[in-house]
Parts: sequence; structure tokens; C-alpha cells
Amino acid sequence: MYHKRDVQRADAAVELFRRLGYPSERTLIRMIRGGTLLNCDVTVDDVKRAVHIYGKPLADINGNHTRTKLKSIEPVILTIVAHE
Repeated sequence: MYHKRDVQRADAAVELFRRLGYPSERTLIRMIRGGTLLNCDVTVDDVKRAVHIYGKPLADINGNHTRTKLKSIEPVILTIVAHE
């Protein structure tokens, strides 16, 4: 589906994800577009291609899904009617 060079550039984007501590895809794209990363050969298309090929980084997914406490459930009182 992709050329060899495209896959290599996607690999570079995955490496960039790893080196930056697994930011979200949106944050990394904002960093690239905003010029926060100097002398970076990875483009926005490379990041999108990497996510398409490999999926979201597992560390990003784990960081966004945390356990939440369940709300307590109030007991319901049911009346039992006997039919005779």
C-alpha cells in the first residue's frame, strides 16, 4: 500500500513519538506545524501515515484511559406480591 520510502519516514515518525515521550497525535502535529521542533525531517503526513500503518502508540492509549471510580448504586426495594 505504501512505498518503501514512505514506510521509512513513518518509522522515523514513530521514533519521534518515542523520543518525545509519546505525545498525542494532535499534539505532535501541532508541534511540527508550529515550528516547535527545529531541524525535524518528519512531516505531518509522515505522522498521519505512521498512525495509519502502526496505529496509535500504546503508551498514548494507556495514558488517556485511566481507571475511574464507579458511582455507588442505591439499593432498590422491591415488594413481592404473592398470588393465591
